[in-house]
Amino acid sequence: MLKRHRKSKLRKRLPASVQPLLEAASQRPTDLARAVALIVDALDNDRTDSAQLQESLELLAEAGPDRESRNLYVASLRALANHRLEAAFDFGAALGHLYPDKRAMKSLVQYHQRAGNYGRALGLLDLLENDAWAKQTRHTLEDKYQQARRRASKGLTTYLGYRNLSADQPRSVLLYGDMNLNVIDGSSIWLASVAQALTGLGFGVHLILREDIERREVIEPLLAHPEIELFEPWAFGQPSLSEGRAAQAIDELDGLWGGYRAVVVRGLSICTELAKRKTLWKRVFPYLTDFYRHRSDHGGAIDIENSTRELFADLRHLAGGFFAQTPAISEL
Repeated sequence: MLKRHRKSKLRKRLPASVQPLLEAASQRPTDLARAVALIVDALDNDRTDSAQLQESLELLAEAGPDRESRNLYVASLRALANHRLEAAFDFGAALGHLYPDKRAMKSLVQYHQRAGNYGRALGLLDLLENDAWAKQTRHTLEDKYQQARRRASKGLTTYLGYRNLSADQPRSVLLYGDMNLNVIDGSSIWLASVAQALTGLGFGVHLILREDIERREVIEPLLAHPEIELFEPWAFGQPSLSEGRAAQAIDELDGLWGGYRAVVVRGLSICTELAKRKTLWKRVFPYLTDFYRHRSDHGGAIDIENSTRELFADLRHLAGGFFAQTPAISEL
């Protein structure tokens, strides 16, 4: 009874333009096609937009997703895809954890396939366990994914090979951070700022991204910068880059480019992987922020695990230098 009362209160807080859309999604039997058509009409006539739909669904999720709100989510996703696939991708990324609906996942798989994002589509299929449609679709996607991977690898080699024919190569730095630039936070803004700062020192910058581009708020200035080149995971035939795959991508680009002046990386895990690759000797410059912790039982004293200290012993031989947040950290 309390839950029903809370849902009623939440629905009263919805924008007036969203109320009829929720009512359409609440009809029995479910008529998603009609709900999609109503949302498309509302979008076309500026009665609502993706931000308002997202905020409304986040509000409804506070009482726990029910049949009506799930239907509204699926219908909104499909309506947005009719307008612009990128809008549907952003919408699904923002709300998928609140509404793990199989219909929405299958729609997103089809949209990513349509856009050529085969790695993303395969990742979503992993969430559809024991689903006959997912198993059948996987075979088709895996073939397309491998074809795209071969094309990407050939294209990458051809592109960099052509650039290497130039007698006047710019000084280039490779940059990688173990973070998602689709998310707006301090670490992603830091990575974008470092890329721009390095160009100010006269370097060209090759930035390897951990995730394919889905949102552009953080990277928009980088895409427009003539001295910065971005390499998404798909260029290496991957849906995303784990630490091991990132190290392999760094090694591959370094070999194709003919050797970078410096490889600047952020993250202890990627440094662990690079420490195994002696071809980068004295060219790796780690920026480490996640190698210590403050001990509350010792007045906030800094503690470093023995395994990390052993890694530092290897990194001192591999690294050309270190970046640190503060002078105090640099003395550890």
